[in-house]
Amino acid sequence: MTTTITITYKAFSNNERPITSATLEIPTDIDVWNYEGWLDVIYEVTNLQSEIYDFTRNATKLQLWNLLQPLLPANRTHTSLSVGDEVTINNNTYRCDNIGWQLLTTTTEGATN
Repeated sequence: MTTTITITYKAFSNNERPITSATLEIPTDIDVWNYEGWLDVIYEVTNLQSEIYDFTRNATKLQLWNLLQPLLPANRTHTSLSVGDEVTINNNTYRCDNIGWQLLTTTTEGATN
């Protein structure tokens, strides 16, 4: 089983800067214990970007960045996650807030809560 993650860049979108997103499938050999763990790792990876190699030797973070980087849309407004951007993990959508994340939607067996 894989984990599907979609990162949607909304924070600085307008008529000149469209909303863009990247979706990736995470193989089962990358283990981050829960959604909150994934959110923190995604935030760190997208904010460190190419400097991640200088700041961490964490295999999960390096592998995630290597999977994500080629999928980032060329017309994205930025790479770092900012307040208002969203991350969807297996149909659960979270918005980046000033501090932490806000759960926007959850889906269980096709039903949205």
